[in-house]
Amino acid sequence: MTQSENENDHFDLDHFDHLKELREANDLTQEQMSSYLGIGRSAYANYEACEREPPLEVLDSAYSIAFPKSTPLNVSKKRRT
Repeated sequence: MTQSENENDHFDLDHFDHLKELREANDLTQEQMSSYLGIGRSAYANYEACEREPPLEVLDSAYSIAFPKSTPLNVSKKRRT
C-alpha cells in the first residue's frame, strides 16, 4: 500500500464518488462546479479524485444542487480525526 492510499484510509469515499456523478448529472464542467462552490478548479479536481478531503461546507454546497435547502438531509457533521 502506498503512502497516498494510507492517507486516504480515513476518507468516506462514498461522498467523493458522488461529487463527479452530481456534477455530470447537472451537465457542469469541473470549472463551472468549482466556480459555483467558490473554490479553485484544481482544489475541486482533488476532491473529486479523492486526493483531498473537502470541507463540510463544500460538500453541503455541492449537494445543495441536487437537494434544495427545503429537503431535510440526515447528514452527520461529525468528523473523524
